[in-house]
Order: sequence, then structure tokens, then C-alpha cells
Amino acid sequence: MVSLFVYIFSRSYYLCIDIFNEREFPQYFASGILALVIVGSITVLADAIGYITDPSMISSYSKYYKYFSLVSLLFPWWFFNRNKRYLRLIKQFNEMNITKKRILTVVSILYLTVLFISFFKMGNLIREYNLKILP
Repeated sequence: MVSLFVYIFSRSYYLCIDIFNEREFPQYFASGILALVIVGSITVLADAIGYITDPSMISSYSKYYKYFSLVSLLFPWWFFNRNKRYLRLIKQFNEMNITKKRILTVVSILYLTVLFISFFKMGNLIREYNLKILP
């Protein structure tokens, strides 16, 4: 799982360099993409567990998502930029063999697709639940 996040970070890093031609601070873009994936994964997991156990409790903790999201964005920016840790991830990515990169390409596409669909599916389930309990 760690190599998947290393792969997503590194591909986002190179995407920022190649597409946006940003060579000074691409680690911030990559950290933001990684934070988005982590926040999405945790919120989908938390909502799924909350929906299975007690759907009425979701509204009590979902108001804290904005704070969690902010911390989840700022922490990777600080963490990866401090002591240039992002260079270790890029080095680790560059040392991967081509077969592993191809496998991680497929896995990351599947993971992000499932995450995207699950995010909206959980939102729809929670919305339907809230519409049922409201008069």
C-alpha cells in the first residue's frame, strides 16, 4: 500500500513538472494530490462504517471533515518539504522496475476509480437516509 502512495505522489510530481511546467515547487502539488487521496479514502471508510453501524451518527462527525481535510493538506506539505523528504520518494519511484510501475499504474487507476465512485455512492446513501428521516 505504501508503494501505491509513493507511486501516486511521484506521478503527481512528474505531472506537475511535465504539464504545468512547474519546476520550483512540484512537491506541493504532489502533496496536495496525495492528501486528496488520503482524505477521500478515510472519509469513504468512515462514512461506510458509520452507515453500517448507525447512520444517524454520520452528521455528528461529518462537520469535522473540513478541519481534518485542512490538517491533512497542511501536514503533507510540511512533512514532505521538510529535509527534502520528497526526494526520497522520487528516488524510490525511480528505482522501481518497469513491471512494478505498470502494475501500480493499473492498481492506482482502479483504486482512484473505486474511491471516486464510492465517495459519491456514500454521499448518495447518506442523502437518501437523511431524506427518509426528515418529514
